[in-house]
Amino acid sequence: MYINMQPDAVGIDLPLKEVILLAAKHGFGGVDLPLRSIGEGQESMPLEQIKDMMAGADLRFGNFGAPWDYAEDELIFDKRIEELKAWLPIAQRLGCDRATSGAIPCSDELDYGANFDLHVARLTPIAQLMADHGIRFGLEFIGPKTLRDEKRYEFIHTLPQMLELVAAITPPGGEYYVGVLLDSYHWYTSEGTAEQLTGLLDNQKIVVVHINDAVAGRGRDEQMDLERQLPCTTGIIDSKTFVDCIKSIGYRGPVTVEPFDAELEKQEPDVIAKRVIMSAEKMLQLVIEQDNTTAPHIRTFAPPAQREQSDFLPRLQRSAVFAPIRL
Repeated sequence: MYINMQPDAVGIDLPLKEVILLAAKHGFGGVDLPLRSIGEGQESMPLEQIKDMMAGADLRFGNFGAPWDYAEDELIFDKRIEELKAWLPIAQRLGCDRATSGAIPCSDELDYGANFDLHVARLTPIAQLMADHGIRFGLEFIGPKTLRDEKRYEFIHTLPQMLELVAAITPPGGEYYVGVLLDSYHWYTSEGTAEQLTGLLDNQKIVVVHINDAVAGRGRDEQMDLERQLPCTTGIIDSKTFVDCIKSIGYRGPVTVEPFDAELEKQEPDVIAKRVIMSAEKMLQLVIEQDNTTAPHIRTFAPPAQREQSDFLPRLQRSAVFAPIRL
């Protein structure tokens, strides 16, 4: 496992070059790929320079986001598919082999069955596109009951339900390429269990992992989707059990902190990155302490106080990423 930075989930709004520098400084193992901004020409660096900078910083791209609202107008959805077709080769060139999406857990227009059929129809070609490009596709279920209370019909909001959708859209022989994005917050708010994690999942079925904590003073059914805490902040989510389960089934991919914490987002990017990496390391340390050894597939880091910028700047300079940008 390695700790991955998702800038927009923690309030960091910087160009990719600065995100890479920030992630390297604080010891992240990866960053999310801003595929849309690159595809739309919003990033100034050419692809080869991005590759060189990532290699020089010893980082990898954890994943990129695919379309989410599968109930939107057909013309808009078709446009999203065409964009995806054009941008997937970019992800390939940059070595990003994981993508994520999910299902909105409720609807005013479609009951569960009709919504399921719509998602199968629209996600199946996306899953095939991903597999054709060697990219694993993870779908996230959204757990909080407060979201479903606002709509007429419930939809997928638990791990077993999401696995049914995963099975329905997986192309023949493509089991490796379609799985779940497993979020500890949604596992908790959906009343998930350790038995579900170890009994229904294996390393092949988990594409990406998100970690966070719940807000104190609220019951499970009172938690709000976009109001969370950094991992191990309140202790409401059983982080030790969650991490132990994903380790026991052999997960080796990106672990991303996704707190949606308004107070955290008010801080400077450097402070945010430091707090995020420390919270993630604290959570992963639960497994290391339990084993009394450092698991070989968990990338560990020196405490922030022991890190020096000199640890990563020479690598970046050797990779020639500071050469003039050529468009």
